[in-house]
Amino acid sequence: MPPGRVAADPAATAHITAMNTFTEHTGNLFDSDAKALGHGVNTEGRMGAGIAVAFRNADPDMYEAYRQECWSGRLTAGGMFAYPCSGRWVYNIASQDLPGAHARLDWLDTGVRAALVHARDHAVDSLALPRIGCGIGGLSWDEVSTVLARAAARSGVKLEVWTL
Repeated sequence: MPPGRVAADPAATAHITAMNTFTEHTGNLFDSDAKALGHGVNTEGRMGAGIAVAFRNADPDMYEAYRQECWSGRLTAGGMFAYPCSGRWVYNIASQDLPGAHARLDWLDTGVRAALVHARDHAVDSLALPRIGCGIGGLSWDEVSTVLARAAARSGVKLEVWTL
């Protein structure tokens, strides 16, 4: 096990941070009990690949609202669009401007921090994400996990990261 992590249970690992607010899990993100779910999006208004397709299919109204945010110019790279969906929030985190391997660590950091602030302000104590920015977005998990752990520790919101 890499330094800075401890086994929490067979399916989860926790980074040692203030209040142990960052955990990694294996399984389906949508099975999380977290009060909010989030994922990386582009600012073109397209959810055509990866886990974004599952979010699009789960709530077509959320997808249409996201498209309007993009097309109006309100959702920009590094931003976040929050949408209430089926009793929990969905955070569309603009980690990239274009579809494909265009994610940037600074945009991811800013967008995740915005989601965590929104979560805290709306009494949401937990947020579940995939390995955001690391699949199609093209970022390194080592760099992304450091950014996520730091953001979670500063926010006090429990941040779960799910991998299939």
